[in-house]
Amino acid sequence: MKTAIINPKKGKNFPDISSFALMISSDLDLKSSKSFELSKKKQKNFFMSKLYYDEKISIVSNFIGAPYAVLLLENLIVCGAKQVLFFGSCGAINKDIKIGDIIIPNSALVGEGVSNYYSKETLSFPNDELKSKTEEFIKNKGLSFKNGKIWTTSAFYMETKEKIKELQDEDIIALEMELSALFTVAKFRKISLSAFLIVSDELYHQEWKSGFYDSTFQSNKKKLLHSISSFIEVIDTI
Repeated sequence: MKTAIINPKKGKNFPDISSFALMISSDLDLKSSKSFELSKKKQKNFFMSKLYYDEKISIVSNFIGAPYAVLLLENLIVCGAKQVLFFGSCGAINKDIKIGDIIIPNSALVGEGVSNYYSKETLSFPNDELKSKTEEFIKNKGLSFKNGKIWTTSAFYMETKEKIKELQDEDIIALEMELSALFTVAKFRKISLSAFLIVSDELYHQEWKSGFYDSTFQSNKKKLLHSISSFIEVIDTI
């Protein structure tokens, strides 16, 4: 274990939380889903985000990019989180993957700058057991999904055609901005983390195809968030 000068420490304003936590990158996604019953949960400001919590689950939302996502994860861990699910969107670069598809990543290629401070590995991975549980549960809910390797970038506006071709040659199926770092830090801190992604746009055409307002994307996102809320209720029994 590396010895850092500053270590994550639970501040006096941070609560003790349940062992299971959910990270949802978009605050709009969280609040638009009625499945989590936020009004029944306690609330705390959590850095620039909001933490909702009760005895079963803690939920943090409203973040983008690996550095801030890792800051939140580190502090969820010191507050008590031991199993973490991540929900976010991604851009597809495999032509067989369409807007609205669900991806449960097998691995993430490091393209952000945070992971290198925790590990020298170029690939990071979800926790196998938690990933298997989420896959089995989603199948039982009648939702289909795809597995594959994704790429995490910190440069949103440098997803060039040349870079996409390079990633396609490495069998990368999609890209996003947090996961490789979250997988890396979860392993470093010895906690379990897995992820769901929903495809919000396609980057394999001549021009960018955005699907944030696409009906399939919106419908599948609601179904997936509802399924995640159900999964939380039974996580300790499966």
